[in-house]
Amino acid sequence: MSLRDELRDGRADVRLEAAVRAATAEDDAGLASLLLDIAVHDDTEVRTVGGLAEEYEHVGNTAAQSLRQILERRAELDPGIRAAAFDLSLDDDRVASLLYYLGPGYEPVRVELETHDEARLRLRAARAVLPFRRSAEYTARLLADGSADVRREALEASVTDVGVDTCLRLLREDPARQVRTIAARHLRFGTVGSDPFIVAARTETDPYVRAMLLSCLALRRRDRANTLAIVGFLGAAEWPVRRDAGVALRDVDDVAVASAIALRILVEPDRWVLDGLLQYRHLFKYEPRMWDVLDRLHRDTRQDGQRHALAEALKRPAPAYGQAQADEAEGLDLAQQLTARMIGAGVDPPPLGPLLRLLPERDDSPVPDPDVLVVRTSDRRWAPVEFGRPLPVGEGVRPERAAARLRCAGCGSWHRAEGAVPWSYRDDDHSGFWDDGFAGTLRGTSPGCGTAGQVRAELTVTRSRADYSGELVWDGPTG
Repeated sequence: MSLRDELRDGRADVRLEAAVRAATAEDDAGLASLLLDIAVHDDTEVRTVGGLAEEYEHVGNTAAQSLRQILERRAELDPGIRAAAFDLSLDDDRVASLLYYLGPGYEPVRVELETHDEARLRLRAARAVLPFRRSAEYTARLLADGSADVRREALEASVTDVGVDTCLRLLREDPARQVRTIAARHLRFGTVGSDPFIVAARTETDPYVRAMLLSCLALRRRDRANTLAIVGFLGAAEWPVRRDAGVALRDVDDVAVASAIALRILVEPDRWVLDGLLQYRHLFKYEPRMWDVLDRLHRDTRQDGQRHALAEALKRPAPAYGQAQADEAEGLDLAQQLTARMIGAGVDPPPLGPLLRLLPERDDSPVPDPDVLVVRTSDRRWAPVEFGRPLPVGEGVRPERAAARLRCAGCGSWHRAEGAVPWSYRDDDHSGFWDDGFAGTLRGTSPGCGTAGQVRAELTVTRSRADYSGELVWDGPTG
């Protein structure tokens, strides 16, 4: 097989070895075009050393290095290189790698890309320069580029100090959320105080940037302004942000914080966020009535993880407060008092929702969190099944009924929906296992407004042909 045929071979290791030999081939006619094609298209990696010290070689990059050695033996520039550099059908990273490996000989082509009107070509020019070789002046030019992708490349890959003032300006003014997020990340471990992040949090609407701003605030000294800014994140739409805000406030000894945490506990629908809120250490000091709420919730919950978090919270000294009240108006009083206390302390209360923790379900079947389906199997037990996480089931065990939580479209409260999930199909086209599908419509009615709701649940039981063991998977709600 000729060297040219090896470069076209379907096996990556053969192409890699041929690309290495092509650099020193005496007859290099036609090799440049083949190597160029591999350099801009072949993204395969080949393991060349195994074991603990394993190494990988990139076929496309190896071809680009060999192409450089061939082109350096020629006096003129190869027009194919310029054509590839401007070809928008090619991958930007592959073209940038090509220009990097070709070195100074083709720097004029890279410089030409820097000033082109097409943003992708300017991005290729930037990525062809390794971060540690970018001067401060060059980085500043990239940060002033009109393309968000180029500015992000400059800021994300920079190993030089882009300056606190520059990052603050980008955090305040840049229209691209990716750039604002990276600018905040650059400032996160710096000496900048809380003020820039507090100001940004008041106007920022993008969830990714807000999450980074919260991370920056959480690392700063807990003065009054910093604390109140973090309290504002307790009502965020994104559950990871709410959870991180609760964890960041867990050691703050402040009545307004205690009221905000208590109010959020009453309405928080996500169990992961609730676990973070329960870590707050001064809840009962300022809100003693929350002891009864958590004690009742601890008795009623069927979630093992939540039961553990509640048990840890209740280990703190009990407040000097009377027994739990059965009147539901007391629960409403509690929420009103928490809100009033926050307003009195100059804190905007977070958006209030249904008082989920004051109205526990007391049905025969458990009511899971929104991201959990509870399934009753043929062995007469209820088991929680999280989306995408298999539940082991024994031989012959199959799902029979399921329960889920739905949010009412009318009043916004959560209620239980339940229904049968009969067998629907079998997929037997596998050698080592087979799949049985189960599906059904779960129905329920909101206790608040009487609106009916429903969702379709689909489950799959995958069973081994060897030992008949199985896994039950919730495929997710379908409407």
